[in-house]
Amino acid sequence: MDNTLVWADIPTRDLDRAMDFYSALLDVQVTPMQEEEMRFAMLRYDGSNAAACLGPMDKYHQPGGAGPLIYLSLGDRLQEAEQLVPRLGGRVLEPLHSIGSGHGSRVIIEDTEGNWLALYAPPAP
Repeated sequence: MDNTLVWADIPTRDLDRAMDFYSALLDVQVTPMQEEEMRFAMLRYDGSNAAACLGPMDKYHQPGGAGPLIYLSLGDRLQEAEQLVPRLGGRVLEPLHSIGSGHGSRVIIEDTEGNWLALYAPPAP
């Protein structure tokens, strides 16, 4: 058994707003999907794999900062992304900082839906 994150549901209040935010912030295509009555979107969707799903969730998964902290890797785009967050309607909660020797750096943000996330860059080689 490994500890690899295989999926993340990121709850939204406004799916279109969340799609715009993540598409611009991560510089990736966000793919809207429709299954029966449920409309949602996939981050980094390639037909068989996705990093996360955006959409309305059940009563146990509401937007907010009380749940797990999900790290989204941005590599050398971390500083650029930190500056984008407020322009895209989010908030920087903790500016760029090291998370310990050899572990990289992060920025803690609140997205447009109220979720808290970490934007991450690994340590320089």
